[in-house]
Amino acid sequence: MALSTVKVKSYNSMVSWNELKIKGGIWKMKPSLGNSTLPDFQWRLELKEDHEENRNLYMSYLRETLTWPEGHVLVDCNLSGHGYANLLSTQKFDTRHSSKGNINVVVAEKADAENQAIKQNIKAGIELKKTNNHGDHERQVVVQHLVSSSLNPRVGVLTIMTDLKERWHFYWFAALGKQLYKLNTTGPFAAFLLEHMFDDPRTADASLMLPVDFLNRGTWNTFDQPTLAGIAEIPSFENGGVGGVSD
Repeated sequence: MALSTVKVKSYNSMVSWNELKIKGGIWKMKPSLGNSTLPDFQWRLELKEDHEENRNLYMSYLRETLTWPEGHVLVDCNLSGHGYANLLSTQKFDTRHSSKGNINVVVAEKADAENQAIKQNIKAGIELKKTNNHGDHERQVVVQHLVSSSLNPRVGVLTIMTDLKERWHFYWFAALGKQLYKLNTTGPFAAFLLEHMFDDPRTADASLMLPVDFLNRGTWNTFDQPTLAGIAEIPSFENGGVGGVSD
């Protein structure tokens, strides 16, 4: 699957194969942020999202406007000469489907970023879309999330799609089961979540009211556990069962 143009047939095959269920993120009690807002961001709408001018603009905005967890930095994955064009390219990441492409920005620990060792050290990924790009981007972002998670199977990866204005969509695995939470929020609440996304759930301030499983995000290892029904349906190779095919 080409991540920039995930086809419906391939996406549906992947969802079915992985028994994936997308569920609305539950945020019962949001913090009081008053009348806080984020500064306006201006895209160069006549240019593509990954054009150097737009990339310089959004990287500066992300770095200067938002507060990021200590020890972590943002990596521009469209920067030439760093080998990131195929950051999320895989062979049968779920034993059946392959992927080709990357994601715009990765949040990684500083040492991993400085040494260009982020492929298996992705903490969060951000896919950016211009404000006038209103296509259906969910297929792309969901596949990016699954691929990033498969490359970092013990990490509760967080994936965000945003236009840095009205759309701030967060995705993370439930702590257990094959559910992918999706939360649509606004800029100020997105900034709050990003600031606290790596807080230790064992020591986090209980007064920080966060969405369900946000700090206890599931990993690829917990997601990739076959359900009881799935176990019963897995064909036996001794009885002629065949492996999956790659899209």
